[in-house]
Amino acid sequence: MTYKINKQAYEVFKSETSSLDSQGPVGISVSEAIKKFEVQDFQIPHIISNFDPSYKFTRYEVEEIVRDETFSTFEVIFVIFAWGATNHWVGVTKSPKKILSSLSKSLLNSLSKLRNSNIDCAKSFDRFLGNGLNLKIKSLGPSYFTKLLFFFDVSNTCFIMDKYTKDSFYKLTGKKLKDTPEDYCIFNEFVSNIAKDLNISCSNTEYRLFSWRD
Repeated sequence: MTYKINKQAYEVFKSETSSLDSQGPVGISVSEAIKKFEVQDFQIPHIISNFDPSYKFTRYEVEEIVRDETFSTFEVIFVIFAWGATNHWVGVTKSPKKILSSLSKSLLNSLSKLRNSNIDCAKSFDRFLGNGLNLKIKSLGPSYFTKLLFFFDVSNTCFIMDKYTKDSFYKLTGKKLKDTPEDYCIFNEFVSNIAKDLNISCSNTEYRLFSWRD
């Protein structure tokens, strides 16, 4: 796919999102996430000891927790999904209750190797789809596994491609993204180019694209 950003739409995007410099706490609280994912306290000991039950995470805090080896990969995934959770649970095809309980030891080991690494975005996206060295998490779609790629990646090249960021891509280019490794690469390049043009971080760019809604 080739794309060209519509100049008029881009000016509207810049105007309407220029004040969005940081994102506060979002998602659901620790206690709500424990209930939603049917997680036991012993599975997330460092979350229980460091955060109140009512606590909600910011994007920056999630990034810090992912980098902190004190937290297990299971705990990190719990935090990422608590941060990204919505009432509609976009991107999950079945009940979220079974997602974390379905993580086998071998899958968690593979995800641990991916954490805090320089990620090949296209290859890892394909693995999450269930191809190659399979990383597929039952019931989880790209809207959520790209959250894992975003936070796990230390090279800052993989971003969150969900319904809202894809909608913004469409409004700016007139092209629709498909859930393929190829289109994910196009999306990541798109985010990086906008960040460079606006002289802001890629994380902030992704947040602005996510927030730019009708």
